[in-house]
Amino acid sequence: MVSGGPIAVNAGVDLDGDASTTGDRPRGLTPTVGRGDVDEQLRIINEYRATLGLAPFTKDRIRVYPFKSIDLRATKSVQLGGGRRVEVFLEGFNVLNFVNKTVPNNQNIRLASFMLPTGALDARQVQWGARFNF
Repeated sequence: MVSGGPIAVNAGVDLDGDASTTGDRPRGLTPTVGRGDVDEQLRIINEYRATLGLAPFTKDRIRVYPFKSIDLRATKSVQLGGGRRVEVFLEGFNVLNFVNKTVPNNQNIRLASFMLPTGALDARQVQWGARFNF
């Protein structure tokens, strides 16, 4: 299990006149949001959006999504004699089938899709196999 990590944000336009939009954010906004003073991050974002005539976001928009996954493996080795053996295994990934939402990094604070999950990591997967050793 991992708590969600902060997400890098940008204004989507050149705010400092350097001919690059990379990393441009409203003054005072940290490079990432979702950790630290989230109320202050939201205030700065909404003040900037107001200057553009855009609707404000609510606090639930600046949230990070945790990652939870339990992976298990069981192996059984059977001796066949003469130095030979068979190993049979069963593996499960994300066995509790937790939905691990993903939010792309480098979010544009001007877009309505800001900080919305766009996908999820793999659901539960199970596989089995065998290995013959001689």
